[in-house]
Amino acid sequence: MKATKNLATSIPLLLISIFIFSCESGELSRGTAEKLIREKFRLPIDEIFDLTIEDWSTSAQLTAQDLKILEKEGLVTYKYDDRLFGGGTFGNLTEKGKQFARSGKYNKGSIYPTKEIDVKVAELDFGSITGIAQQKGSNIAKVEYTLIRKNLTPFGKVFVQDHRYTELKEQAINKSVAFTKYDDGWRINE
Repeated sequence: MKATKNLATSIPLLLISIFIFSCESGELSRGTAEKLIREKFRLPIDEIFDLTIEDWSTSAQLTAQDLKILEKEGLVTYKYDDRLFGGGTFGNLTEKGKQFARSGKYNKGSIYPTKEIDVKVAELDFGSITGIAQQKGSNIAKVEYTLIRKNLTPFGKVFVQDHRYTELKEQAINKSVAFTKYDDGWRINE
């Protein structure tokens, strides 16, 4: 009976010891890395591109060509006027395009008079941890992971960025991030 009682108390103590020892091993787990990545980058999030909607620069004619592609999809309306200052392009989002706007018109800070609008092109969500590199006993780890681009918007399917057609695809995007272990746990390095 005494042996059964000792065994009954020994097993829980052994399990608790194993749990505590494994928690204090110092290694970054995939679960902890995923949780911290999701929190840090607030996943899932909208993937945003900036769209030049007004342009008085020397690129105004190129901007008009970009907007023409989006106009065919019913996302914008535009007008190119070559009578003033060498030309200007003026565009607006249609009702279809407005549902993907994430800002109003703003000046991007260029020396040229242009206006941009941020538009949603897709969603980015966490995919998986693909690898963790950490030397034994080290408080630094490099984590490789994937983001999944999904739910492309009409802007994402026909987006033009910097006067180049960009065909976005629903796909995995490889990323990496460094972690440091502090006395209160792991943190992503800034």
